[in-house]
Amino acid sequence: MEHDVAGSRELVGSDVITVHRLLKNTVSETHGLRGYVLVSNACAETLGLSDLVPHMEHYEDIGEVGCGLVDLEAHWHAEQTTGRNVVAREDAVLLFEADIEAPPQQVWISMTDPAHGMRWRVGVDDIQEQNPSSGRGVGTVTHCVHGRTTVEQEIVDWLPPRHYTFREHNPAGACVWTVSLAPLDGGTHTHIEWRIALRGGRRQAMIMRVAGRRVRRVLQENFDALLAHIRATAVG
Repeated sequence: MEHDVAGSRELVGSDVITVHRLLKNTVSETHGLRGYVLVSNACAETLGLSDLVPHMEHYEDIGEVGCGLVDLEAHWHAEQTTGRNVVAREDAVLLFEADIEAPPQQVWISMTDPAHGMRWRVGVDDIQEQNPSSGRGVGTVTHCVHGRTTVEQEIVDWLPPRHYTFREHNPAGACVWTVSLAPLDGGTHTHIEWRIALRGGRRQAMIMRVAGRRVRRVLQENFDALLAHIRATAVG
């Protein structure tokens, strides 16, 4: 029901009382959950929700309230392992990896911040970045200028500070990169991987047969320059 109070409307009734009571519940104590959705059975039925974990609350003034739970932490972990756009190790044609004495957040900034990129990318003259309204992330397009050549990179997956994936078209053709960071030694060190898959088809495969060693050498120089930059930043 609606009730007018000093010119404003308030909702009153047993359902409103139930909602207020459910704010104080025993979900954490009973199920060990910190992130969850608690829905009364009446609400679940109205919304057509199913596959909820059964839960019961008891209050002296309204009695027992049947509920259902959604474990948000479990959903979050599932989201991290499914539906991502990443290059797996087994799919990478080119793989560069190393362990470095720096936390993942520091490595992440060195990889994604154009100001840092200007300091370690080999032969780069300028880095221009176009971000969506939400800021740097999926949809960000970066233009790396090397003399007369501009390499365009578009981010298609973004999970800081764990990994990000971008599409790139460079002189060797179309590629997809995943930069993966994994914490080591309690987060004081980081395992970093560049996983690169080729998407240019037969023509690109032919180019790699001829120029593959040079491409790998250039990428190795950039990877080594990144590691040196991170070490110098950590010392500074």
